[in-house]
Amino acid sequence: SDVCSSDLRDSGSYSCVLENSQGAGKSHRAAQLDVHYRPKVSMRMDPALPVSEVERSNVTLYCDLEEGNPSTLLAVRWFMDKDLLKQLPQCSGGQQDLCDIDPSKLLLEHVSRHFHGNFSCIGINAAGPSTMSPPMELVVLHPPGNSSLARSSQEVVKGQQLTLSCLVEDLGRPRAVMYKWSLGDHLVSHVTTPTWTIEPVTLETQV
Repeated sequence: SDVCSSDLRDSGSYSCVLENSQGAGKSHRAAQLDVHYRPKVSMRMDPALPVSEVERSNVTLYCDLEEGNPSTLLAVRWFMDKDLLKQLPQCSGGQQDLCDIDPSKLLLEHVSRHFHGNFSCIGINAAGPSTMSPPMELVVLHPPGNSSLARSSQEVVKGQQLTLSCLVEDLGRPRAVMYKWSLGDHLVSHVTTPTWTIEPVTLETQV
């Protein structure tokens, strides 16, 4: 017989027939051939829509098996922005309670802005690991960060100009586009930009 490499199409039941001038004889038993091959996986998440940090939502990631034989994932490597986040199951270090979990699901609890990124996975069956799945973006909405106030001059002189700047390192997601200024307890409705130039400075400017 010829020796060749097998693929998925070669799976099945094999038997042989031997013939001579007196007739044919068939093998008594059939040989079952089950060709193992590496999995192909894709990402899915629930919910798939953007989530809000304020709501402290949970997000479940799924590494779905599209094809592969055996059709059971023994382990899954989870990645965030192509950096290894976790491999499941985790049976080392005394974490025996994590041995029997489904490795194709990863729960992210109380999702914050730090989870915003692209997630992907690699599934592993008895034939070996898959290629990395196409990434899926988890969008986490959140309010702007803390602000600080800066002024153009430490000495403020009546009748001169003063520029105030609202400094915010994190503008949030979606990015904040309108600033609110107040003078004492009163909202300054005509200023919505990150800087406010007061000219001339009056005694009413002092708070």
